[in-house]
Amino acid sequence: MRTWHHSLIGVLLLLFLLQTTGLGESLDRSLTDLHWRLGARQVRAFPDSVLVIGIDDRTVQQYGRLRYWSRGRYAALLDRLTLARAVALDILFTEPDRQDPAGDAALAAAVRRHGRVALPLHRWQEARPYGPEQQAREDQLLEKLSPATPAARGWLQAISSAALEPPLPELQKAAATLGFAEVDPDPDGVYRSPRLARVTARRLLPHLSLAVALLAERADPALAFAGPPNSLHIGERRIELPDGVLLLQPVARRTGARGRPGVAVPTLSFVEALQASPERFAGKIVLVGETATGTTDLRPNALDPGLRGVELNAEIIANLLALPPVRPLPMAAQWGFLLVGVALPFCFYGLLPVRPAARAAVGAWVAVWLGLEWEFWVGRYVPSWTPMLAGSGGAVLFMGLQRLLHEESEKRTLRHNFSLFVAPELVQAIVADPKAAMQEGTRQRVAVLFSDIRGFTSYSEQHPPEVVVRHQIN
Repeated sequence: MRTWHHSLIGVLLLLFLLQTTGLGESLDRSLTDLHWRLGARQVRAFPDSVLVIGIDDRTVQQYGRLRYWSRGRYAALLDRLTLARAVALDILFTEPDRQDPAGDAALAAAVRRHGRVALPLHRWQEARPYGPEQQAREDQLLEKLSPATPAARGWLQAISSAALEPPLPELQKAAATLGFAEVDPDPDGVYRSPRLARVTARRLLPHLSLAVALLAERADPALAFAGPPNSLHIGERRIELPDGVLLLQPVARRTGARGRPGVAVPTLSFVEALQASPERFAGKIVLVGETATGTTDLRPNALDPGLRGVELNAEIIANLLALPPVRPLPMAAQWGFLLVGVALPFCFYGLLPVRPAARAAVGAWVAVWLGLEWEFWVGRYVPSWTPMLAGSGGAVLFMGLQRLLHEESEKRTLRHNFSLFVAPELVQAIVADPKAAMQEGTRQRVAVLFSDIRGFTSYSEQHPPEVVVRHQIN
């Protein structure tokens, strides 16, 4: 087997192990996070069109925990938000308030008066009781959702509408739009690529953040998904959404998380918002949710492990409406980087001496790395770093080792063969420069001793040449 065959097998085995063990994906996430942390230090401010009204420690201290609130308090807040472009209440209202039914009615009336409020629905992960009441709420939900085009149904993930629990019927009817609240994290618990759209019973089901973004832009959900597959159109913006998943550029951190990269999400305490003038919220996309200490609604991103769910929703909206779109590097480009990064070291080691080949091969690896950096920072493409860098680096390493071992083996053979006939000094010179053995010779002053081997003539006449030569060598 040729030398390069061994190296190619080594590269393929390395890539196979990275893929099957999950180490490659883990390294990809770490490298991408590192790049985003470096880039986040250049972000000066969070888009000012988004505002979070946080149910924070101060609010809890004044009004108590959320589960003890009358929903009339949200109604009072909505009356302050009349000039907001759109409002999302990132709080589930799936059960009636037995202690204060009037609060439910007041909230439904305030949602109806405002006219631009998005409410979340819950997705059950396990079986639940299902009766006529649940069926009626499901039918009402499907009437609320926009129809999905056949093209959208072909590439968006489908889920059962029976697993969805919408808000109370009067709230569901009053809301301008609905969206599911859940977001799936990556295997390490960090939220990098939230799924923003699904299909249920031939209807479009957006995430709450996407629903309020479309509401703020006065965009029809059906038209937003009517374009090419795996893409979303909001006004003039085209956003890649493969399988309904958005690749996030993380920029958000908590207001109190100083020293971390990124910028704080603009946040106003719920207590202050109740006292603020409506002009304070004019033209804003307002998200209302929990930010108090001890909240279980944590959604860490690559910059802040303590980011809350409402802040992650704000970051998603910023990616949808304000930040330059981020896209995964196309598969053809990734294969191109991988093939070039592997093929060039093989060519260099096959055509050049070891030292120049090693320098050229390392240069090829650096060129692949710089190309990926260019795609990330300039092209706004996120590559799979590990296969390309590991494949090219493996080719450099394995071919280099193979060439060194091969040359060392040739030197041992050369040293052994010439040491039988010439002086050790000349052997070392030939090993250091094998071309010296092929030269026409050099003029030197030498001493020559002529001698004869007794009986050699008769011995050579009586034996075959192979035996004579073997006898001389031994």
